[in-house]
Amino acid sequence: MDRWEIPMNESIYFLLELNIRPREIEAFRDLMKSMVESARGESDTLSYDWTLSEDSKTCHVFERYADNAALMIHARTFQAKFAERFLALAKPVRVVVHGKPTAQVRDALAAFSPTYMSPLGGFHR
Repeated sequence: MDRWEIPMNESIYFLLELNIRPREIEAFRDLMKSMVESARGESDTLSYDWTLSEDSKTCHVFERYADNAALMIHARTFQAKFAERFLALAKPVRVVVHGKPTAQVRDALAAFSPTYMSPLGGFHR
């Protein structure tokens, strides 16, 4: 194996950038708390980190899953429990998906018009 090659890894992760709709930051924070608590119960959700810009207008959500199946479990829960409120409070601006998503994952994320990035080099611990 080339020293810059990543060993085969099934994890998939993405960064979602959102614009929070005007005057909705408090409702958005409340929804985020519910979504984090829900994701905490998903054993193969490895990371679920939300960050906010200083002006409280932009949010980044970093999500990492053990594999495509774990992402699909999360996506189904999101759709059933949170999607309507989430999209009323924030507008997705950009989604960048890292890893090797299956066709099913690509279909689930298609509404967000993601950019896909394939592994090139590095390591995972």
